[in-house]
Amino acid sequence: MDRMQKEKIVELQELLEHDNHETRKQLRTLFKDPLFTPRYNISLHEERDLALKRLQKICDRQLISVLDFKNNPHRIFSVHEAVGMMDGSAATKMTVQFNLFGGTILKLGTLKHHELLLNDIDNLSAIGCFGLTELGCGNNAVEMQTTASYDPKTEEFIVNTPDVLARKYWITNGAVHAHYVIVFARLLNKGVDEGIHGFLVPIRDQNGKVLPGVTVWDMGYKIGVNGI
Repeated sequence: MDRMQKEKIVELQELLEHDNHETRKQLRTLFKDPLFTPRYNISLHEERDLALKRLQKICDRQLISVLDFKNNPHRIFSVHEAVGMMDGSAATKMTVQFNLFGGTILKLGTLKHHELLLNDIDNLSAIGCFGLTELGCGNNAVEMQTTASYDPKTEEFIVNTPDVLARKYWITNGAVHAHYVIVFARLLNKGVDEGIHGFLVPIRDQNGKVLPGVTVWDMGYKIGVNGI
């Protein structure tokens, strides 16, 4: 390869990857690890486990952080672009962890939530999911049936799924791995509907055991991206 060809390659790379060069370089190096070699004809369990392991490697290298939304938003999208070309399942799992779950904690949470979760979101010791969509209304939130009633005696919110159509559906990370879910529900306060709010709800302990009061179903195989 002569000097002119090398220069053209550099120009093309600059055009396609115009930001966060060091992060992109580190990702390309990381993807040489055998863990990132494409796998075919593996079981549902293996595919999900692989997506988690790949995301864990990325987090271990600190190549993405929920704080990037404040400090360097372009880095979030650079990492998603690179990981998306490597594995759609790992990329979607990352989107839910950092954008939907982590981003909501960062933007809607208080200092208490930040101190509890932000570091653990980054290192993947606290895995979360995003409970907006319901079976009966999809993501048409105005028809949402899930409620959260405030009990002033215990200072708790009682989250309730009134019927089958109110079940949260298509919740990536929900069937496996997630410790928390952000449940969107209609806030009922002294009988008054205060509209839709987000509630941080623990659903599994650190050993992966589903907590009391929570029921999880697995939707099984989809037509693709079965690592989530």
